[in-house]
Amino acid sequence: MADRLTYRFGPVERRGIFGAARAGQVLVLGLGLTACVAILDAAPSIGGASTAGLVAIAAVAMGFLPLGRRTADEWGPIAIAFVLRRLSRSAAFRSRAPTRGSRLRPGPTPQVRDTHPDAPGSLSGIRILDQPYGSGRIGVISARKGRWLTAVLACRVLAFALLDPEAQERRLARWGLVLSSTASTPVRRIQWLERTAPAQVDELARWLSSERDPAIPLRGTPMVESYLELISTTARVSHEHEILMAVQIDSTRVRERGRDAAMRALVDHTERLAQGLEAAEVSVLGALTPGQVAPGPAHRL
Repeated sequence: MADRLTYRFGPVERRGIFGAARAGQVLVLGLGLTACVAILDAAPSIGGASTAGLVAIAAVAMGFLPLGRRTADEWGPIAIAFVLRRLSRSAAFRSRAPTRGSRLRPGPTPQVRDTHPDAPGSLSGIRILDQPYGSGRIGVISARKGRWLTAVLACRVLAFALLDPEAQERRLARWGLVLSSTASTPVRRIQWLERTAPAQVDELARWLSSERDPAIPLRGTPMVESYLELISTTARVSHEHEILMAVQIDSTRVRERGRDAAMRALVDHTERLAQGLEAAEVSVLGALTPGQVAPGPAHRL
């Protein structure tokens, strides 16, 4: 049997004013070099040079040596924020929206209006936008004052492990083409989300009732009884898989300028990804609406 093809993802590309280095890494290295110069100025000797060398090595390690997939400059803000929340006793968050209830708008046709959502500070600035698309609507998640825009596609995929090796190789190759098509584009992130829940066997029973031969009674025949028994037996082990794909773009990478340029770019790239997924034998059910992205009408968090 021929060796299976393997795929290896390269490091995440980083772009910034300092090239591939982050601002935190540059700050750590700058502080380390400053400390080295101060040590050598205060003690211009072999001992001072040794101490300065150790400080330089420590600065490089703090800036580039990952610990738990993060370097020291990345762990620093997280640790400081955690300590500040502990000291201010704001580590836990409890939303006040459930206790506010709903409001009834009086009039000829009274309407129930939900109260404004109460979100934690970490979600401040997140907005759910309602974007027209054809005859429907698309829910778009806006973050960082509209810099990051995210749309979500609902997909359905046949179990990959049940396919023969040739079909698996073909799907992996086509998925690779989908990823490569997003290179050098405003697409910032592509994320798969999967949720597994117990299957609803009522749908199978309804299908049996509607699609059976009318000449065959619904109960009493061995064939129908065995099928119903099979449904009740598999209900304990069958599950439904909900697969979502989030597509996020960085509006600063969009070449066109204008108020709606970033939104058009998000819709265009989402359409291209949907076409690529269909070519990779992934069924795209459609994009989530604002209500599916966040229950309730479009609102600002």
